[in-house]
Amino acid sequence: MVEDCMREKNISFEDAISYLISVGWKAHRLFNEVMVSKK
Repeated sequence: MVEDCMREKNISFEDAISYLISVGWKAHRLFNEVMVSKK
């Protein structure tokens, strides 16, 4: 999955990792906000 994304965008491995971390952090935070609002 990551390799395909890297081939399409032609980015380095470090850029791919930092991108995944930032996306994962945003998704995690969004998930927490949704769970809090449902209580």
